[in-house]
Amino acid sequence: MSDKKKQLKAAIQIARKAEIEALIATEKAQKAVNKIEKLKKELDAQHKKLVKKIEKNKKDNDKKIEHFSKKKVKKAKKKKSLK
Repeated sequence: MSDKKKQLKAAIQIARKAEIEALIATEKAQKAVNKIEKLKKELDAQHKKLVKKIEKNKKDNDKKIEHFSKKKVKKAKKKKSLK
């Protein structure tokens, strides 16, 4: 075999190896992207749950504050009427 044929054969082998490595790297990158997307969806779901919980707690707290304020007003009126 001539030198040029050997060099060509070696170059083809190197190119094939590089192509295989590129495919493997692409596959790994795609897996990473899919994992990130899955985590993002999970975080979005958790965020929605937390927002709902916070809003519910805020409503409950507002009701408690309103109830407490009414009690204080009643007490104050009662004290004022007793004097």
